[in-house]
Amino acid sequence: MDKHAWLFVLALGSMAALPSAQATEPGGTHAPEVAADLGPDRDAAMARILERWVPFIRETGKTDLTEWHLEMKGLIGKADLSALQRASERVTYAGMKANLQGRIISDEDAIGLAAERSVELGLTDEQTKALGDIDRDLVFVPLAPCRILDTRIAGGQIAANTSRAIDVTAVGNYAFQGGDSTDCSGASAAGSFAAALLTISVPGAASNGCLSAYAFNATQPVTHTLDFPLGIPISTTVSVQLDQSALSNELSIYASAQTHVVIDIVGYFINPAEPVLTCVNTAQTTLPISAGNTGNAVAPTCASGDIETATLCEATSWDMPLVFINAGTCSAKNNSGSSATLRAARRCCRVGW
Repeated sequence: MDKHAWLFVLALGSMAALPSAQATEPGGTHAPEVAADLGPDRDAAMARILERWVPFIRETGKTDLTEWHLEMKGLIGKADLSALQRASERVTYAGMKANLQGRIISDEDAIGLAAERSVELGLTDEQTKALGDIDRDLVFVPLAPCRILDTRIAGGQIAANTSRAIDVTAVGNYAFQGGDSTDCSGASAAGSFAAALLTISVPGAASNGCLSAYAFNATQPVTHTLDFPLGIPISTTVSVQLDQSALSNELSIYASAQTHVVIDIVGYFINPAEPVLTCVNTAQTTLPISAGNTGNAVAPTCASGDIETATLCEATSWDMPLVFINAGTCSAKNNSGSSATLRAARRCCRVGW
């Protein structure tokens, strides 16, 4: 997505938690976890930000992921809960980032700032304001070639200077159009999708002519999808936008001269799946610390594929304050008169599809 080259996903990275100290009363079980305002509200805000911006990461190429990851790690780690929640409600990149930095800015003002920035990036106003489009920001699903139309078997030739409506999806199979008797590897049941990659063939017409393939119920384009000569089979493979409304047909084929038409689907374009954020805590590392001494408890690492989002520390004594919480390490000094235990764990998250 070139027009969004400067937009990138808010990937949840390892965040430095703010130092804090919580513990149980002497004789209690264990202290509440502490980690920079952590809790369901903070997790939910981070998840909303992730869901809003993650679709862009796969389509941008002008921003270095490592640099962006480090920048956002710092912003999230320093942001308090209210700033994080405000950022999660923004629909512009500039507004989200400004809120993480502690500035309160409306989306309209953010759009203005982004437009100024777009001059440097060579983007148009419309490109700057666009945050994604259900007709353009799509995922391609390839298929083995499968026939969805053959007018030689069903329907007969398309008459000169007429259009024929074609079903592409939401059908049981394609036999009624002279096509395959299966669902073409799920294409017929994929729901409404924005476009299809089609191989369109003319098996040999009685005169020269042209075809135009376009979305059903749309204005017929002046351009040609395929020009065909007299008596010579010819084909082309092309992506065609489809109608996504509740209408029964998705595609129209116009023929300037009477001809049979054969169509094979070789793939389709759908809206990207929404990401699912899953977070778990690792097991705890426990470290006994004798009276008057200090200690560092290092939490188990996250599982492969997970990203650390927080360090969780616990102390079993109110007299053992936590002095350092970062990157899975919890440090404390036991100021009590007896031994106490320091515990460390990590919060680990991954994005599924």
